[in-house]
Amino acid sequence: MVSRRLFFVAAILLFVGLLAAALRSPLVCDLPRDVAVDGHYLAAGQMETQANDLVAAVGFDYRSFDLFALSGLVIASSASVVALLRKGGRRA
Repeated sequence: MVSRRLFFVAAILLFVGLLAAALRSPLVCDLPRDVAVDGHYLAAGQMETQANDLVAAVGFDYRSFDLFALSGLVIASSASVVALLRKGGRRA
């Protein structure tokens, strides 16, 4: 029981430390690094995707494989959290 509490306290302290470090040194996001891609999306996005909403068109037409992989990661991580937090452990 003590080791479990110690683990949770250490995890919380690590999370708070990482959060404090992230807030102390924010990233500067003045200009995008690759404006050629942005120009292509703005110039040809509606014509290529036939969509009125350019944000959704970029997300679903141009970056759909990335969204598919991200959804797989979210499902896998959710399943692993449920498996770790499940009470009773493995039953035979």
